[in-house]
Amino acid sequence: MEPVLELRQVSKRYPGHEAVRELSLQVPRGALFSLLGPSGCGKTTTLRLVAGFEQPTTGDIYLNGVRINSLKPYERNVSTVFQNYALFPHLTVRGNIEFGLRRRTAEAERRVRELIELMHLEGKEDRRISEISGGERQRVALARSLAVAPEVLLLDEPLSALDPKLRKQVRAELRSLQRRVGVTFVLVTHDQEEALSISDLIGVMNQGRLEQVGEPREVYQRPRTRFVASFLGAVNWVDGVGVRPEATRISSTPPTADVGSIPATVRETIFLGNCIHVEAELEDGEVVVAEVGWQDGRFARGDRVYLWWDRADELRFTE
Repeated sequence: MEPVLELRQVSKRYPGHEAVRELSLQVPRGALFSLLGPSGCGKTTTLRLVAGFEQPTTGDIYLNGVRINSLKPYERNVSTVFQNYALFPHLTVRGNIEFGLRRRTAEAERRVRELIELMHLEGKEDRRISEISGGERQRVALARSLAVAPEVLLLDEPLSALDPKLRKQVRAELRSLQRRVGVTFVLVTHDQEEALSISDLIGVMNQGRLEQVGEPREVYQRPRTRFVASFLGAVNWVDGVGVRPEATRISSTPPTADVGSIPATVRETIFLGNCIHVEAELEDGEVVVAEVGWQDGRFARGDRVYLWWDRADELRFTE
């Protein structure tokens, strides 16, 4: 199947700085694709290149197989939800949603009504933006962007303004919304948990380069580089091997199976409810973390133990 969005060897250079470096990427139609990476890695610049707010120094961008480099932002069939939502405070909820519609036809009115229902904004159509909550503002911004029926919806850190509890709730709503409307979403975020929990595919960026693209489980369990492994979660580096804390086991005797193992001394145990966080010190002074179940949490500070892991859980890098 032809991708709905494709970037081919795209670079963006500014004086003294290369924000995006020879980035090639294909986004399948109907997917929720997340660009994940630390601040300054080039992910927002990539989004702006697709939207048309920036022009690539080299390379090409295709939408539905058509090169769009020379098109103005309003000529591209994409919509953008900005980090601050960019809503119009003098307009009502309905007025904001209707804003991008060129003509107020019966079909347009029907679409606005559907979006109000889809976003659970019934009864709030006539309220000003200042009169609704942060989560509701995010829904209005999404509805306004979807009203114009884009091929791709671009979202630049859309949940960053929300408090942690509301953020978890809204990201679940975002995933559900994408599945219902079937529009391709390209989401920019620096939040690993957010990307892992809602994405069909994740592209991990570092210093302007795309280091890996894959399904969430794939990039987490089989990272290609040390950067991807470390950015997506905690890693224990033992004798040059990377092992996730949740894949690290503890026993009071040496394991008999053919597994990786190393002796250590328990330094701290912390009860976290769903697991027990154990910090153990290796003979060379390195500290290793294991997250174990209650049945494996019987160890105390100073206990001599063995840390072990299945060979299949070792992180091996190809780049």
